[in-house]
Amino acid sequence: RVTVVGAGLNFDVMPEVDLERRRVAAPTVLFIGNDFERKGGLQLLRAFRFVREQVPTARLVVVGTPHPIPPQDGVEVIGRVEGRSAMSRLYEEASVFCLPSFFDPFPLVLMEAMAHRLPCVATSTCGVLEIVLDGETGVMVPRDDAMVTSIAATLTELLLDPARAAHLGDAGRQRVEERFLWSHVIDRMTPILAAMTPQRR
Repeated sequence: RVTVVGAGLNFDVMPEVDLERRRVAAPTVLFIGNDFERKGGLQLLRAFRFVREQVPTARLVVVGTPHPIPPQDGVEVIGRVEGRSAMSRLYEEASVFCLPSFFDPFPLVLMEAMAHRLPCVATSTCGVLEIVLDGETGVMVPRDDAMVTSIAATLTELLLDPARAAHLGDAGRQRVEERFLWSHVIDRMTPILAAMTPQRR
């Protein structure tokens, strides 16, 4: 009785990613989300302290949240960003995208990150498992007592291994192109709706 059709990327065209901008930028973790605590922002802040011990030049860029965040070395809180081009620059300058949510039905921001060829570090909650493939387009971390250390270890590994990060990012872009455009959603919906429609002469 239920057919899962997913959702599509809200871009008119797929973004052209300036990989040179990413190559010359400082190692950067990008977080985008409004509900900072539900999306694991506090755990990410704690994990990032450990990341900085291994990667002293690392940055954590936090976008979109009104949640008050105390100053922390390497953390840049940008707030809300207007315009697709400004958001694309943030994606291009990032090395990895992190969204360690405790609950997140179907976060479209993961598809945006994958469209910009970013590897995703996320938690296996709700619809995230339908977007990110563990070990193929990103890395899943647990939602348990080891969450902070797992986030830290995974981010450190990807920041220190740009070749692996790029491989995951390329696979993520391919997955979006093959599955997460609105045309794909229409293709999945159409035969189901057609089968439910009474046939008339």
